Amino acid sequence: MRVNIRVFGIILAAGKSERFKKSFLKIKKGTKDFKLSSKIDTDLDELDLGIDLRQPKCFIELHGKKIIEYSIEKFCKTVDFLVITTPQKDEEIFNKANEIARRYKSEDKKETKTKEILVIQGGKTRWQSFLNALRTIQELQPKGDDIIVEHDGARPLFSQNLLKKVINFANKMGSAVPFITPYETVRTVREIKKSFSRNESSKNIFLFEDEIDRTKVALIQTPQAFKYEIIEKAISFHSKGGERLEELRFTDLAGLIFSSHQKVFGINGERENIKITYFYDLKIAERIISSFLPY
Repeated sequence: MRVNIRVFGIILAAGKSERFKKSFLKIKKGTKDFKLSSKIDTDLDELDLGIDLRQPKCFIELHGKKIIEYSIEKFCKTVDFLVITTPQKDEEIFNKANEIARRYKSEDKKETKTKEILVIQGGKTRWQSFLNALRTIQELQPKGDDIIVEHDGARPLFSQNLLKKVINFANKMGSAVPFITPYETVRTVREIKKSFSRNESSKNIFLFEDEIDRTKVALIQTPQAFKYEIIEKAISFHSKGGERLEELRFTDLAGLIFSSHQKVFGINGERENIKITYFYDLKIAERIISSFLPY
């Protein structure tokens, strides 16, 4: 095992935040069926928001900092190189991300391990954004036993300890994916197409089927860590099968590794490590930070 193993971090923040914006408008306009359209930012302009929801959610303020800053701050203390992806063709957000990166890079060297922070534009999908980030890392010529850590910028509440745990575990086992198990009863469900009335609220009718042992269900989180050689094998597996990498549709790095028939090891995640997807999630995150976390 090499002594000077390098750790490369990827923070994905290239999403358009359409579900987040739509969920806010549904609440504000008091409707259950607000149709998303190209007018969404215009609709937001017409409301007194208090915060700027027109920009991507990772760049919205959360308890005095932008959401993405919580991830950048912890990664800078732990990884050697960091790549941040931002939305395609959004120069304003790209410049904002660079400003944030410069600020964290110039902070006290005792607190900052990261040698370089690179901000790049992402792709049309989460997977394509990851590929863009990976290709940027490949220019730095990673070795097979170097570690790649992928993280969703919309998860600001993971702990520094969890980040260190996934890196150390991946260094030993090759992979480390945090997860939690659900508290609730879990069943399979299918939608019944038949509608009993024309009422809008009764269009979706569902039927419960088999109960699933919830101890055997994993709710996957990030940050996820893998040795670079494992990622290389997974990409090679799909390339040899004639698949174009950009056309694959994985939702996280674990999906790529799992699909190539390699072992993916899990570790205990954190309940507070929620993903901010809808507007209510932002409110929950504010409560968590105010009540429990030392920010």
